[in-house]
Amino acid sequence: MGERLSSVRCSKLSHETKASLYLGIDCGGSKSQLVVVNKDCQAVAECRGEGCNYSVLGLENTVQRIVSLLQMLITSSNFDVSDIAGAFLGIAGIRSSSADSRQLAAALQTALSIDFVVENDTHIAWYAGTAGQSGIVIISGTGSNGYAIDDLGQRHQIGGWGWRLGDEGSGYAIGLAALRHATLAYEGRAPATSLSQALCSFYSITSVDELVGRIDSYQQIAAFAKVVHQQALSHDGVAQVIIQQAAQDLFVLVRWLVEHGDFSGENIPVVGYGGCFSHMTLLRHELVGCLKRYNETLTFFLPDCSAAFAAAKLALVKFCQ
Repeated sequence: MGERLSSVRCSKLSHETKASLYLGIDCGGSKSQLVVVNKDCQAVAECRGEGCNYSVLGLENTVQRIVSLLQMLITSSNFDVSDIAGAFLGIAGIRSSSADSRQLAAALQTALSIDFVVENDTHIAWYAGTAGQSGIVIISGTGSNGYAIDDLGQRHQIGGWGWRLGDEGSGYAIGLAALRHATLAYEGRAPATSLSQALCSFYSITSVDELVGRIDSYQQIAAFAKVVHQQALSHDGVAQVIIQQAAQDLFVLVRWLVEHGDFSGENIPVVGYGGCFSHMTLLRHELVGCLKRYNETLTFFLPDCSAAFAAAKLALVKFCQ
């Protein structure tokens, strides 16, 4: 399966919460998180591990990874699979209400004997910020996409095509733009930038020309985005332009959702979710500026709970008798 199970961290489950339990799973491009809640919606166990992108792993490997993570959680807690009344999974690389989502739900139910609902990870991120009310979520982590449920209850989704076809404004896009500029600067075809030296430090090389062969995954490129943001904070002009472009690309996703949805309220929530929003103040600032210039009713904020916990709440709502 390839996952490093030693990277999983779990918390113990207390005995008094062992009745009906509900499982929420958030599978993103770089990390996964499982949360178990009881019937009072209290989190009683948690597990973190490697990412689980369906479009990268495929059906069989996705099921194996989720089963392994759940087994690790159970081993570190004191409940059994039979204690879980139902599960809600949000996963990157799969379209909500698609044949793939139904196939994955059926495969997980067979493997674990648990009823599963499977949605794209944008749905649980949306719920984490809106608690089920109409609104928009924009995700910028390893990848990017956008999702909304409007005032009429209609769903709208944009992006989510993966690093080969899309992921505009994501950590991957930011990292890739920086790497490309550094190679051009090395050849004298672009302005010099502190990103070149930062890149060498990040990849433990002495010169940009040693970069070929050192890049082995899109997740590694996405991880460099944090360095780009640090250089932007240090007033590197190239890094600042890259962050500004990422914010503009994310704004385009939000604008599409606004224009295709039916939103009539005086305040339209825009939830920012993912590692880029959590760690990049400049990205948030630039996106807020774009939103305000476009429509004053758009209110950007970060959610106050994790998408995995939101998924567990959705499981509770769905399966609690």
